[in-house]
Amino acid sequence: DMENVPINCSLSTPEQTDRLGWWNQVNGRAIERKTVNGGVQVTFPLEDEEEIRRIAEAESTCCGFLNLEVERTDKWVVLVMTSDNPEAMPVIVGLIGVEVA
Repeated sequence: DMENVPINCSLSTPEQTDRLGWWNQVNGRAIERKTVNGGVQVTFPLEDEEEIRRIAEAESTCCGFLNLEVERTDKWVVLVMTSDNPEAMPVIVGLIGVEVA
């Protein structure tokens, strides 16, 4: 049951700092962000697909309470980050680097 997965990250503090730096770089290339049920959806250029898949996989490993999906369309790469735990929303907003309505 995802609602009972604790909101914690298995990374050390320096690792978290590095990861946030990586997210900041990735977020700088985002074309569009929008809220979806339980999280956010972020659209990136196709050339970023490999990196988006890498960071999503890395984030899934340390933050078990997050659901990350990467989908490819004809033109874009779409990252969907959600959680079944409503308390995860500040974490999602922090990683995506934007306040979402």
